[in-house]
Amino acid sequence: MLAPTHIYAGFVKALQSDGIDVHYLSNITGHGWRKLMRATEDFSYIMTEVPPVAEIFNFVAQQSGNNETEMYGNYNMGAGYAVYVPAGQARQVVDIAAGLKLKAWAAGRVKAGPKQVVIEPLDITFAGDTLEVR
Repeated sequence: MLAPTHIYAGFVKALQSDGIDVHYLSNITGHGWRKLMRATEDFSYIMTEVPPVAEIFNFVAQQSGNNETEMYGNYNMGAGYAVYVPAGQARQVVDIAAGLKLKAWAAGRVKAGPKQVVIEPLDITFAGDTLEVR
């Protein structure tokens, strides 16, 4: 539980230096994977891959009684930061992250609304109105 938080400033700087066309960035903290739809536009964020779940999240779920939907709705579940780029640059972003000793993957795609996050492998959908942040 006391693992240090990654600081992504160097990663973002490397993306910029390599000419990556970054459309949006989002940290995945409170509000879990719902944070993926924090941008104001009405997009659907279709997630096709999820990272392995760290044991700490299994422990939290067991102790709290939270189901999988609640866990992904409130915790990052191993995904700390989202980088939105054109599909053709996704592999390059993954390679840049690897060079910085960060784990990354091409997790999904963005398409026109409705505003929602769909985590296909888990059959979980978060509607836009479930993200209530300032």
